[in-house]
Amino acid sequence: MTDDEEGLKRSIELPPDSSDDKPDFDAPLGPPSIQWEIKMENTTAGTSSADSQAIKMLQILDKGLILEVPEKTCAAGHHVALKIKGIGIPNLDLQFNATGKVESAERFPDHTDQIQIKLIQYPEGAWDALQRVIAERQEQLVKFLADVGGR
Repeated sequence: MTDDEEGLKRSIELPPDSSDDKPDFDAPLGPPSIQWEIKMENTTAGTSSADSQAIKMLQILDKGLILEVPEKTCAAGHHVALKIKGIGIPNLDLQFNATGKVESAERFPDHTDQIQIKLIQYPEGAWDALQRVIAERQEQLVKFLADVGGR
């Protein structure tokens, strides 16, 4: 082996293994996850959601929400009672109860409906806390994506 080949070999050798240098593949990526447990009662029809995992919060509006719910859960004009609990929020026990009116309902082929709810009665402080948690979470995700070069 020539001196040049020997120098090249040394320059590309990896450092010896060190447990400090090994990535932790079990560590979560990004900020900790927040789960939302959402229960909804259709007070117009007298029915309630049996599975809170089947209801997903898609968007938060100024005075309302857009939810994905199982099909035929409710229709436009129906009144609903909501119970939303945030799980996994550091240092905060967030529970939000409200009544609202379904402003619109759109059916999708995957047997779900997307509904827009206008809030009628709700505690302002809990609503502000819910909006703040979602805004902070969005900021954390934007920062995480920027840090890993996503944007």
